Amino acid sequence: MKIIRVDMGTKTITNEDMEPVFTGMGGRGLTSFIINDEVPPECDP
Repeated sequence: MKIIRVDMGTKTITNEDMEPVFTGMGGRGLTSFIINDEVPPECDP
């Protein structure tokens, strides 16, 4: 399975293979895991 990442700052699009930890996740669980892992807690909404 693939993940498409869009970087609005640099206006780039990348396709990545899904990491094994994401297997079996879907929807809200997948997005929550990615946001928790990659977005710093002091980030403005």
